[in-house]
Amino acid sequence: MSTIVKALEILDLFSPAQPALGLSETARLLGRDKASVLRHLSALLEKGLVEQDSKTKFYHLGPALSRLAMMREQTAPANNAISNLVQKLALDSGETTHLSRYSNGRLIHGKIINIQTTGLKVHVDAAEELPLHATASGIAFLSVCSKAIRKQTFEKPLVRYTDNTATDQSQVLELATQALKLGFALGDGAYEADAVGIAAPVFNVTGEACGAIAVSTPRSRLDASKKAHIIDLVRRTAQQISWHQGAPNVELPAS
Repeated sequence: MSTIVKALEILDLFSPAQPALGLSETARLLGRDKASVLRHLSALLEKGLVEQDSKTKFYHLGPALSRLAMMREQTAPANNAISNLVQKLALDSGETTHLSRYSNGRLIHGKIINIQTTGLKVHVDAAEELPLHATASGIAFLSVCSKAIRKQTFEKPLVRYTDNTATDQSQVLELATQALKLGFALGDGAYEADAVGIAAPVFNVTGEACGAIAVSTPRSRLDASKKAHIIDLVRRTAQQISWHQGAPNVELPAS
């Protein structure tokens, strides 16, 4: 591991729950000796990436990060990169693609690509909200969301949209558990009888689930090979979107 990477790994230790760190604690968390960690902290301090409290001697994130974040949004906005990823997923899958975000108990659409294709296609209405219990996006989100959001989801009766809609809390939680293990959710005719959705959760800068990216396709066009292909595309795109949103502990998938 290069010296630069070792130094930058220190920045990943900071969080709202852990805004400041001492030398000994930093070394312990990284599993390194204090001498090498001090060298890395000194380099970060010199560049303004961390600051040191003169009284406590604890380190916290520095002002240079604000400047870099501002420059990043001015020169390469995250929203543009994310929009391009949704577009690419639609082109690579050949199917309708949509990115949703969680807001006040609902999943709402942030970006939709209704791909132009011959034959049947799934049309996604931007005005529609996505039920958490009945869509692939919803199940993907439930698989990683907080307990408070899950509790809120089940406070009202779950609407049955098709014969395949799970309306019992235990059934929905089982689907969420399965999605967590697999890294994606599959919604087969649970919201629209002849449509299949494949979705994976996306995360924000705090590491919390904030929505989902999904591909929707007519069941008649989804053979085993295409299903596996779309699952791979969706999972990779979810990682990339999370990375662009600054989610911690996310690495870009190999090309």
